[in-house]
Amino acid sequence: MTNRGFVVFTVAMAGSYVLNFQVYLALPLTVQNAVEAAGFGVDSGHIAVAALFAVSALVAIAGQVRLTDWANAAGTPRRRCRAV
Repeated sequence: MTNRGFVVFTVAMAGSYVLNFQVYLALPLTVQNAVEAAGFGVDSGHIAVAALFAVSALVAIAGQVRLTDWANAAGTPRRRCRAV
């Protein structure tokens, strides 16, 4: 608890973990139910869920590339190793 950087990292990762659960559990059900309730049919609900996962993957990849670029520009290799 005395290492502030580690505590902040731990809280951030816990939040990220909770958000991942939302993407993989709650959002697909909500999207599928909304599309089916709009009268587009069951198959459209499945297509909408697939599109949700595709967009989620693209956002994750784009974010990871930017984060990696930022980390590479953040300093010396020794400093980057300590930050990770």
